Amino acid sequence: MGQITVKNISSAFVVISAPEIKFRRELVPGRTIPLTTEEYNDLVFEPGFENLVTGGYIKVEGVEEDQTSFEAPDTYSAAEIRAILEARDATKFAQFIPNAPDAAKESAVQIAVELGVTDNAFVALIKKYCGVDVIDAISRKHQLED
Repeated sequence: MGQITVKNISSAFVVISAPEIKFRRELVPGRTIPLTTEEYNDLVFEPGFENLVTGGYIKVEGVEEDQTSFEAPDTYSAAEIRAILEARDATKFAQFIPNAPDAAKESAVQIAVELGVTDNAFVALIKKYCGVDVIDAISRKHQLED
């Protein structure tokens, strides 16, 4: 087993906390932290840690498949979602969004509003799979800024 790392792949601020082992790390979007094997082995049994992984908020690397007790979804990071939206690649977005974990959907909505994405294909997909009207969210954002 190589070095174990945990990366925040969402656009949200993530806190990994396990008081029993005196472990607390705060991860801004894109931050990667190293874990010892002992820390990882303790965190694997924390339901909150598992939820962060399966929800697509964090990605664990450097662990062999037989050493994990849960299935991590294949997902895009916030940076990859941003690149798709900036390129206006509706085909790639349509392939990704239906099965995206919650964190990726939240990131997609946030980034679409931030970039002012109003293309019908993206707006319809986000409305269908994320339950958010991007046009309305952009409008509200502009109202708050004024």
